[in-house]
Amino acid sequence: MNFLIIDSNPKSKYVNNTENEIKPLKPLIFTNEYLQQIHPNKTLIVAVTEEKKFYKLEGTEKKHFELPFKVKKISQGWEHYLILLENNHVYTYGTNNSDGQLGIRSITKTKKPTKLDFFDDLKVVDIFCGFFFSFILVEGGELYGWGRNDIGCLGNGKSENVYKPTLIHNGVKQYITSGYSHHSFYFDTNDALYGFGSNSPDGRIGLGVAHKRESIRTPQKVPLKFDYSEIQNIICGNKYSLLLTKDKKLYTSGASYDNGLPQQTSEFTLIPYFSNNNIKPRLIQTGCNYTVVLDEENYLYHFGKSSPDISNIKRLCRLEERIESISCGVSFEIFLKIFSNVIAEDFLELLEMGLFTDGEIFNCKVHKLLFEIRFNKQFVELKKKFEERFLESEFQQVLQWVYGDKPPDTDLEKKIIEILEIKKLPINNFPQDMEKLYKNEETKDFSIILGVNDDDDEDNDNDNDDEDIVNLKVHKIVLAARSKLFREMFQSIQNNIQQINDYSQISIDSFEILIEFFYTGKIRELTADDDSEFIIEELQDATQYYQLNKNSNLDLELNLLKNKN
Repeated sequence: MNFLIIDSNPKSKYVNNTENEIKPLKPLIFTNEYLQQIHPNKTLIVAVTEEKKFYKLEGTEKKHFELPFKVKKISQGWEHYLILLENNHVYTYGTNNSDGQLGIRSITKTKKPTKLDFFDDLKVVDIFCGFFFSFILVEGGELYGWGRNDIGCLGNGKSENVYKPTLIHNGVKQYITSGYSHHSFYFDTNDALYGFGSNSPDGRIGLGVAHKRESIRTPQKVPLKFDYSEIQNIICGNKYSLLLTKDKKLYTSGASYDNGLPQQTSEFTLIPYFSNNNIKPRLIQTGCNYTVVLDEENYLYHFGKSSPDISNIKRLCRLEERIESISCGVSFEIFLKIFSNVIAEDFLELLEMGLFTDGEIFNCKVHKLLFEIRFNKQFVELKKKFEERFLESEFQQVLQWVYGDKPPDTDLEKKIIEILEIKKLPINNFPQDMEKLYKNEETKDFSIILGVNDDDDEDNDNDNDDEDIVNLKVHKIVLAARSKLFREMFQSIQNNIQQINDYSQISIDSFEILIEFFYTGKIRELTADDDSEFIIEELQDATQYYQLNKNSNLDLELNLLKNKN
């Protein structure tokens, strides 16, 4: 998995195992095959969702713990973590101190992730860590909490700490907090927004001047100048809150500068910088007293007391990479997760379905072309070496790399490199291999004739001009992997049919761009000769019509393209 790391410390402890030297406020690509999630607080915690491993990175020290199932989600507090596994079990990890945030009163610190048996028979919807408290939302809208409560963090009307999971609220649809905050919000089943916890002295919950120096011990409805249905997202900072509306306006309440304004505000107030400059936030994340915003044009912004310039909102840079999520550390440390390889996931699905295979290794049906492009060797040679020199169990790991870009064990990787006589087994190289395949005309096995329709009458006097007809050559396996519509079409026609006429429902230019996207996962730059507005409009309809994977990132690519043009 690839991450971008931006750190105000030129000797960042988080990238001690990379040869590159971090430069302050400059993005650095950090590739490591075991990193799937990064969750920083006073230490750095990562999860390996593919291998059931939970890693703790602290300076140069790295520890990992085996878990019984893959990690579904991690939430981090100031010194503790909650871990939700795919089997719905919840684990707790970290420091307990006097507040009881781990939910296990008898211990002060866990040496390894420890299961909270309380939730074994409950259907967990989501997990949340605040500064020194925890919440878990279960099916049916029940919200269980425990931990610090002297300033109303649990919102149960009391001030005593709670040391074990306890039902606190009912009728909760969505809950919001962060590991750097002492306050929380939730939406009830009617989509009304409520807040509780520490509100002093800055009014961070947004209840108005009358409540600004209070601890809000029971949930209070948050007054807004617009309807609750207009809210897209709400984020808790340390002493402030941020609210993003569906029309991409960013509002704030709480401490000055942290909140993106030069003055304190006790009710949600528009941050003019973004709306005045027509900046549309896409991702927002808070650290401890600072905020990072990534807009729809892929520009990165920051503000707050912990950011390098506390007095202003600053544009940091424009990223070339497509970002899936953002995590922020205690000081100015930003971790940007680059989108996972959806193209590889689509091919892995095709393998699991056993469709359009034309080769076999260890009685396993495979696609010859994909092996040849990944290893840059002939399939006959690869088949011979795998069946003679490898175990069938080892080959299963090879399959995961060929189709899903998932790295094999270190020892097996060395064996593959030695026996196949290759320089290395590159990680996260699937996109580059697909670009090579897109340019490889010799191996394309199917033609789509654009500009002519199967229903055209051969005797029609208005025959299409040859110049308007395009013979677009493609690989059937690529279109079948990336589009359910093409997959079903190829299944319905005979194998000896090698072309179809005018299958496209969009213009020739738009269709050619879409086919390139199937291979590369990116929309190419449009030129002055392109009708960009028309092409973008057509491609926006393509996701549904061609039945692309819902995580195909086509919408993101089009947003970036729209803002460039």
